[in-house]
Amino acid sequence: MRRWKIFSNSYSVNAEIRMNLQLFRSKITLQKGKMMISFILTLKRLLSAVFRLFKEPIFRSLLFTLAVILLSGTLFYRGVEGWSFLNSLYFAFISLIPSSVDTGLVPQADISKWFTMIYLIVGVGVMLMTLITIGLAVAKFEKEEIKLLRNPKE
Repeated sequence: MRRWKIFSNSYSVNAEIRMNLQLFRSKITLQKGKMMISFILTLKRLLSAVFRLFKEPIFRSLLFTLAVILLSGTLFYRGVEGWSFLNSLYFAFISLIPSSVDTGLVPQADISKWFTMIYLIVGVGVMLMTLITIGLAVAKFEKEEIKLLRNPKE
């Protein structure tokens, strides 16, 4: 009899653990769903702002300049350092974003080091200008959405 009592107590504890685990999993799933909805809405705002920016000639010229800079960096590192196209493009892009991402790629030739210094001086300014322009466009889009929500008749 005693043996059965221990087994029944452990069974109820296991059932309680299973129930708590299911509750925990459902909370995580719900949080993931909320995060996904938030991500989708943020992505929609970003894309809407960028599409509006494409109407402005200054933004188009800024993007064209950034593309030329990225292409020149990619072709240079591919030719001089002998990196693959993807590694060259990755290094050219990541170098222009102000972050501390370690790519594991380091220019070895002296000419590459000189090129990288000039490339960063020119490219970081253009990249920051592009990111700031996109950020301002997203803020303007958000402000317009809030205004429409507060005053739907206008």
